[in-house]
Amino acid sequence: MKRIYLSTIFTLLLAALFAQSIEITDHNSNVVNFGDTVKYFSSDLNKFPHTLEFTAKNTNTVDSNSYKVRQMAISEVPSTLHYFCFGSCFSPGINLSPTGVWIVAGESIATGAFTTDYAAQGHEGTTIIAYSVFDENNPADSTYFIVKYYVALDASISSTTSSVTISDAYPNPAKDFFFVDYEINNAQMANIEVVNILGSVVFNQEISTNDSRAKINISELKSGVYFYNVIVDGNRLASKKLIIR
Repeated sequence: MKRIYLSTIFTLLLAALFAQSIEITDHNSNVVNFGDTVKYFSSDLNKFPHTLEFTAKNTNTVDSNSYKVRQMAISEVPSTLHYFCFGSCFSPGINLSPTGVWIVAGESIATGAFTTDYAAQGHEGTTIIAYSVFDENNPADSTYFIVKYYVALDASISSTTSSVTISDAYPNPAKDFFFVDYEINNAQMANIEVVNILGSVVFNQEISTNDSRAKINISELKSGVYFYNVIVDGNRLASKKLIIR
């Protein structure tokens, strides 16, 4: 009976850990699920900016919450700009919204108040940015999505992630360590970094481009929500969410 009780408690804790009160939809009202990638194509190299509009809804029917957004560049074309608006618009280089946006239970942020923006400034290429939306008082209550901005004269360039394949971390939630399976082609060096919800790198480990699995020691990290990034020859080519318990 005690074992069943403890198992039930653990299941409830995991459910609470992954509870998500925020729902993202695009300008066509399509739901953007956790981890989804949104692709944007344009042949206009000088448009300022290229803007994607999203809606953030508090799906909690009881509690109103204050939410923030964090952006993280996975791979970016040099000399381009990216920024976002969430309630207010923030300058390029500000990766975490300074103040939260209060969203009433069951309601959405104001129309046009949540956008992601990109300026190619005449440069062709693919820039990949990850965006995390989270309850500032409970960062585990979060979602994230990725936007790939393809801006080129033919608007049909290939993704820079084509030479990198990476699995989801396992176990996840993790404690002490986690594994990642990967395949990296045509690269000299690679490493995996773990960053916290504020975007600070808290762990970095070099991995062999000739191997296919890495064991990452996280025993020194506190419980919480993190992201792990794969860095190949100095470029961030993948980013995924990690829960440490």
